[in-house]
Amino acid sequence: MTSERALFPELVDKPRGLLPEGFRYEEDIISEADEAALAKSLATLDLKPFEFHGHLGNRRVISFGLRYDYARRAAKVTDGFPAFVSDHGTSSLA
Repeated sequence: MTSERALFPELVDKPRGLLPEGFRYEEDIISEADEAALAKSLATLDLKPFEFHGHLGNRRVISFGLRYDYARRAAKVTDGFPAFVSDHGTSSLA
């Protein structure tokens, strides 16, 4: 996709040399239509402020399956992955 090339011009010349070991860079892995549908679906998630020992972090998060409760020092069961993540093999993400 051309937008990534504009943000990371160094990846055009030597994408493999800049990536951590074990990572692989792939261009155009999803279509632009699927990318737009995924962005629209991600916008529907109920993100909450990250809380760590009573302090709110400067980011919003969501957990799938398990969430660690820092106040109780234990993992809590949460909802599973949303349907648009589970059905990622289809071209209709939302």
